[in-house]
Amino acid sequence: MPVNDAIFQLVRQQLLALDIAGLDASAIGMDSLLIEDVGIDSLKFVTLTVLLEDALGVREFPMQHWVDECRRQEQPLTVAALVRVCSELLDGQREVRGSSGSSVDHA
Repeated sequence: MPVNDAIFQLVRQQLLALDIAGLDASAIGMDSLLIEDVGIDSLKFVTLTVLLEDALGVREFPMQHWVDECRRQEQPLTVAALVRVCSELLDGQREVRGSSGSSVDHA
């Protein structure tokens, strides 16, 4: 599945909103590691979860589940992996909307 550049830009904006010292947009690429390269700690993960919920319009972003799955599969926590899970969430919302014939309220 091709990674949507718009979702990458959205994720990058949310990462920049964390206001991590020394982090700028040019330092955030698809291969960037969230902890090692971007500098996210546990508190920043919580904040990022809320930012992504708001930006994506989802009620609950499955951050803990996603992190646990990456760890279980020994996959690195990269920006690309985060973009993928955001894309999957949005695709899931579209499927729900399409099957019900109306928009789902995520507030």
